[in-house]
Amino acid sequence: MHNKVVHRVATTLHELGAAVLRFNFRGVGRSEGRHDQGQGELEDARAALDWMRARFPDRERWVAGFSFGSWIAARLAASEHEVRRLVLVAPPVGTSDFSVLRGAAVTKLVVQGTHDEHCPPAALAREFPTWAEPKTLRMVEGATHFFDRQLGTLSEVVVAMLGGEDASNPRP
Repeated sequence: MHNKVVHRVATTLHELGAAVLRFNFRGVGRSEGRHDQGQGELEDARAALDWMRARFPDRERWVAGFSFGSWIAARLAASEHEVRRLVLVAPPVGTSDFSVLRGAAVTKLVVQGTHDEHCPPAALAREFPTWAEPKTLRMVEGATHFFDRQLGTLSEVVVAMLGGEDASNPRP
């Protein structure tokens, strides 16, 4: 939740008019529970989406995630048909199964650094073409996994990818 990439993406979405909720998965920070290899974390994400749904019933649903969180976000968006946009930053396609995106009609916006040492761009280059449309991939030249000294560029890319969206119709 306090990771600089997560914070920057959340701030950027908020500046675009979205209602944003950042949260820790179980066992992270002061949250209760233990890491659950993605099963419990998916439940955590679903509970967060349910909370947003109750709080903002008339808003369009978007889901975003960074690294491990992008794997959880992908699985959530693939199982929740009301999710309209999925923003994945540095998805770990080499270590996590993103095959759910092969049949998911949700709009996928993917941002990847060309020097990501944890989520190699070559792995994404092999996996991304198998995902269902609509989808967009943007590579940030020189960016590492944590977008060191590239957070401004990350924000610019997210804004550009969401360009044409009506900011007066904010989305969670």
